[in-house]
Order: sequence, then structure tokens, then C-alpha cells
Amino acid sequence: PASTERPDAPLSLPVQYVQKDAYQSAGTGFQPRVLWGRIAHGAVKAGDTIEVLPSKQTAVVAEVRLAGEVVGSAQAGDSAGLVLDRQLDVSRGDWIVTPGSASSTKHFPATLAWLDTE
Repeated sequence: PASTERPDAPLSLPVQYVQKDAYQSAGTGFQPRVLWGRIAHGAVKAGDTIEVLPSKQTAVVAEVRLAGEVVGSAQAGDSAGLVLDRQLDVSRGDWIVTPGSASSTKHFPATLAWLDTE
């Protein structure tokens, strides 16, 4: 299938795993949690401001990790871990996005496939 990843779009990262880090990260002042997920769209680097949905809390990215190593940035398609500058209540299924880039809606078009005999 064709890729839908857009590295030039606003950041969109679904959180797949929250890991407690064993070490205090530089610039955080606490034992951080690493928020892991595959970046669907956009890119992220240390110093970027992010928003967590659905809580709408914001924070600054303190570190970006790929395969457990601290890197300068990550982009669409990368499985990345983010360490934030402060503790937020983030769980699997939350989304990390560029602030203000996601909009909510009450209606959307959809096609459903009913996979039952009745």
C-alpha cells in the first residue's frame, strides 16, 4: 500500500507505550517517562512544544530517542520515544500533536463493512 506519512505536516504521534526511564534525563529534573509511538505525520526535535490529546496539556520535548538512543530529531515513519520537560498524565492511546493542529468534530464521513452473516 502507498504510504500516507507526511514529514512536512504538523506532528501526529499516537502513544503506544509509556516507559519509566531508569535514569534522570538531562534538563528534566526528575525520573522521566518515555512516550513511545510511531510518528504518523510531521517531525519532532528537542525544544519543540507539543500538545497531548485528549487532555490538551502542553509540554516541551526534552529528548527524542530512536532505538533507545538520544537523537536530534525524528520524523514521520520513525518509532520514536519522547521525554517531556515535565510530568504529564499520558497513557497508551493518547496522541501527541503540534499545539492547535488537531480539530474536533461531531460528524465525519465513513464507510462501514458489516462482517456478520445477518
